[in-house]
Amino acid sequence: MASTGIVATITPRKSTRVAGRDRYQLRETLAGYGLVLPAGVLYAAFQIFPILFAFVLSFFDWDGLNLSQAQFIGIGNYTELFTDPLFWSSVLHNLFVALGVVVVQCFGSFLLAAIITAGIKGGRFFQLVFFAPMVISTIAVGMLAIFIFSPSQGLLNAILRAVGLGAWAQPWLGSATWALPTVIVTMMLQGFGLSF
Repeated sequence: MASTGIVATITPRKSTRVAGRDRYQLRETLAGYGLVLPAGVLYAAFQIFPILFAFVLSFFDWDGLNLSQAQFIGIGNYTELFTDPLFWSSVLHNLFVALGVVVVQCFGSFLLAAIITAGIKGGRFFQLVFFAPMVISTIAVGMLAIFIFSPSQGLLNAILRAVGLGAWAQPWLGSATWALPTVIVTMMLQGFGLSF
C-alpha cells in the first residue's frame, strides 16, 4: 500500500529561554559544588580519613611509632577489648556520667528556669551566673574545677573547714568514691547554662 501524502515531521526545539535557564541552573549547581568542595576535602582529610585509618589500624598489632612493624592480627584487639573487665567498667562509668549529666542537668535547669522566670528578685543576675560557664572554654572550666576541688588548697574544702565541717573535706578528684561525682558536677556546671 503506497502512501500518497507527504508526512512532515516537526522536531520540537527548545526555546532559547529554556536553554538559557538550563545553562543557568547548571552554572549555579557547579558553583555550589565548587564552594562546598574545599570544605568537603578538608572534612574528608581531617575527619573521614583518620576514622577509616584508625579502624583499619584496629586490626593490627602496632606500637604506635613505626608503622612498618605493624602486624595484622584480625579481630584480636576486639577480642581482648571485650574480655577486659576494665573496658566494661569504663563503659559503665560513661553511661553513669551521661545519665547523670543529662537527667540532672535537664531537670535541674528546667526547675531553676521556672523559678527564675516566676519573677524572683535578681532574676537577670542569676541568668548571667548560670550562663557564664557556657561561654568559658573547657580548659578554663577544668582549671576552675581543680581550684575548687583541690584537697589541700581547694575552695570547697576551705569552706567546709571554715563552717566546722572539716571532717567532710575530701580529696575529691583523687578519691575512688568521689572522683566520678566530681566530674559529673563539673560537666553539669559547664553545660547547665545552655539547658537553662
